[in-house]
Amino acid sequence: MMRSCLLLLVALPLTAQPPRFHAVTVTDQLKFGYQLTVCDVNQDERPDLIVVDERSTELAWFENPGADAVWTRHLLARDVPRTINLVCSPGEIILGHHFESAPARSRGTVLRLTPGDDVRQPWQAREIDQVPTIHRLRWANTRTGRLLLVSPMLGLEAEPPAFASPTPVYAHRPGEWKRLPLFDGLTGIVHSVHPMDWDGDGHDEIVTSSFGGIHLLKEHPEGVWTARRLSPGDPRECPLCGSSEVRAGHIHGRRFLAAIEPWHGNQLVVYPDPEAALHGRPVERLVLDDKMLNGHALAVGDFTGDGRDEIVVGFRGKGFHLSLYQAADDTGRNWTRHLLDDTIAAADCQIADLNGDRRPDLACSGASTGNVRVYLNTGN
Repeated sequence: MMRSCLLLLVALPLTAQPPRFHAVTVTDQLKFGYQLTVCDVNQDERPDLIVVDERSTELAWFENPGADAVWTRHLLARDVPRTINLVCSPGEIILGHHFESAPARSRGTVLRLTPGDDVRQPWQAREIDQVPTIHRLRWANTRTGRLLLVSPMLGLEAEPPAFASPTPVYAHRPGEWKRLPLFDGLTGIVHSVHPMDWDGDGHDEIVTSSFGGIHLLKEHPEGVWTARRLSPGDPRECPLCGSSEVRAGHIHGRRFLAAIEPWHGNQLVVYPDPEAALHGRPVERLVLDDKMLNGHALAVGDFTGDGRDEIVVGFRGKGFHLSLYQAADDTGRNWTRHLLDDTIAAADCQIADLNGDRRPDLACSGASTGNVRVYLNTGN
């Protein structure tokens, strides 16, 4: 059971002032900025940015200058059309390209990139798999070791508008790079896979958002994964159904979930008590905003250091803007909105300390605006 309501945001007294940011443009020369990854590419202890430019045939990274200066672009790979997602770890980048939303037209190439003597020169590429409609790559620390999650957007038999067929999640073990089945119980479009240690046992669970809603995938000691649904998401008929992006946050140690719903949807949703679903209680679904067009960017983090995570959300359609939502109390049910930027059609945002001042900063990539901007946290 789920309770759903629309929250009207009003000016409520805050115990903390909203965070303030100094915005810096990293580049405005992209064709269509889709994904953004924070990674110390050159291992100089300064986080760099890798940008997936979906409509380009090149993959590049931007070197952190260590100050309010120019971020320098370096080429990682040529001839990688329709790159859609990647993960980065020291000395290794794994990316998915040849993405198409129709399985019959999508090769879904998975490449592993490794550097030569100079990380600023193009890296060497090796194909390790082909997964049609490849959409998300994530590392997970599971009971059986570190696994690369490979999540296609659709199953091979999916057809519009409901795409009602199983959509699998695969895994690869590092070094072997052999595709392994992980879970095949999701249906329709799977848009987000988010590994996290949900129960504090030292092993990652996986939170997914799909046409079926938000699910928690858990690995059991025998290596079998099962799913519990935390929320059905938007209750409308597919394709205006389910959930598109999901992130976990905390308010003084108590978990909440933030989501964009439905798929590429118009709503920013908060679930103040997602644990309720695991105990048979009704799940409260609060709609903070229902005026977005093509919602896509979502990030959660504590910018002010007050123990209450903020929510950053952006959308790509007409009237695009980037917003920050701040909890007005400890219930997770009252939020105030602050406009961050109206010059970026944000498709992805990441939170990291980019300038070494021990404050979390924000970096976002713009789709139709073709830009990447960092927002340096100057405190409140």
